[in-house]
Amino acid sequence: MTGDIQRFMHLCGWEMPPLLDLREPTRLAEVVVPMQACGALDLMIAAPEYRTMIHERFARDVSPEGPEKIYISRTGFLDSHGSLVEEEKLERLLQAEGYVPFHPQDHSIEVQVATYKAAKEIAAVDGSPLHLLAMVLRPHQRVVIFQRRPAPEVFLQAHQLEIFSDGAFVKIVKAREKGWSPAGIRRAALSVFGMLDFPEAAETLMQDGFISSAEAWTETDRDVQREQLRAIGKALGADMYEVASPRENLSELPLRSHPGRIRLYPNKRWKKRLAEKNGA
Repeated sequence: MTGDIQRFMHLCGWEMPPLLDLREPTRLAEVVVPMQACGALDLMIAAPEYRTMIHERFARDVSPEGPEKIYISRTGFLDSHGSLVEEEKLERLLQAEGYVPFHPQDHSIEVQVATYKAAKEIAAVDGSPLHLLAMVLRPHQRVVIFQRRPAPEVFLQAHQLEIFSDGAFVKIVKAREKGWSPAGIRRAALSVFGMLDFPEAAETLMQDGFISSAEAWTETDRDVQREQLRAIGKALGADMYEVASPRENLSELPLRSHPGRIRLYPNKRWKKRLAEKNGA
């Protein structure tokens, strides 16, 4: 954590201040706790003073370098992080439109910043890389975000990008109303897998000029989708449950209801089962 703070300070042109490494109970005469200037949820848009500081100081010496069109990908993450059920298909379709997949976890913060600065069009699945993008996004750039979970984060992240950039064009492509999460998770949003309506997504992308053709953006056969869900469940060692809210609690459900195969439970079915178990 100290190293991350040091890199951030360096990119702002500041020296790292002295830090106290307290290893035993210590009495302090005075503690000053400033107001949090930026954070999660409603704090994503940050205080005006913080945004001004970021614009004036953050990564000023990092020059743009990279392709004009990028897709900030989650395909390199472990399945436990959650994504879109068919993100690999989405990535292939975007590649056919000239978007270069970019995996931020494989690069230094300086390379990430340089890549984001260089891109004129940026596609991404909602997630933490967008917070760094917000710090360097400018009005001439365009962003499309693919929602991956039935949660408000995608709308908050889009608003953060708009506010920090002073007006960059940001479009949201909504996922289906329900996603899928593995059993045993206390809060579904921590690992939910969203479902994208590809024909509908293509129509939105065509309207705003992010893609040139919608012909290949066809719906996947339902049985193929179910096998993809089972493959995700197999990788996680858990049955998959359809969820309609990021607050769904799956911790009371068994990881596997059958030792030989992964089962898929539609939303109404598993809720009824859980209610019967709890005597509701």
